[in-house]
Amino acid sequence: MNKLLTAVAAGLVAAVICAPAASAQIYGGVGYTAFKVEQPGGDDAFVGSALARAGYKFNPFLGVEGELAVGLVDGEVDISPGVTADVGVDNEYGIFGTAWLPIPFLPEPFLRAGYANMTIESDVPGGDFDGGGFAYGGGIQFAVLIARIRAEYTRYEIDDDSLDSFGVSALLQF
Repeated sequence: MNKLLTAVAAGLVAAVICAPAASAQIYGGVGYTAFKVEQPGGDDAFVGSALARAGYKFNPFLGVEGELAVGLVDGEVDISPGVTADVGVDNEYGIFGTAWLPIPFLPEPFLRAGYANMTIESDVPGGDFDGGGFAYGGGIQFAVLIARIRAEYTRYEIDDDSLDSFGVSALLQF
C-alpha cells in the first residue's frame, strides 16, 4: 500500500512539474491586415498588407509572438483640395507579449502589447514615415479543424502618431 501511495504521489508531482511544458505551444501563420490612415477633415484611407506571425505559448495563459507585414494595397489620402497622394505600408515588424483566456469550446480572447516598427511610403516628397513605438490590442481566436482563425485589432502609438489595424489570420499550432 505504501508503494502504491508513493507511486501515485510521485506521478502527481511529475504531472504538476511537467504540465507547463506539456501545454507550451509553438504557432505560426499568415493573414491580411488593413491599416487605417486617418485624414484630418477627410475620409480615412485603408492600406493593406500580408502578415506572417510566429509565437510561443509558455502555458495556456501567457506567451510571446513576433510579426512581419509587407504592404500589398495602397490607399489614397487627400493632401489639399483636388490633390491626392498614394500611401502604403512598406513593412511593419513587432514583438508582443500575449495574455490568453482559454475557454473550452468557445472563441479564445487574447490581449497583446509590445513594440512595433513601421515604414509607410508615399508618392509625395517628404511624405514617407519610418518609426517605432508601443503597440497594443486584442482579439479572438477560434479553432476550425486543425487551424486557428484569428481576428484582431491593434493600435500603434509610433512617435507622435497613431495608427489602427484590423487583421484576420490563419494559424497552425505545433
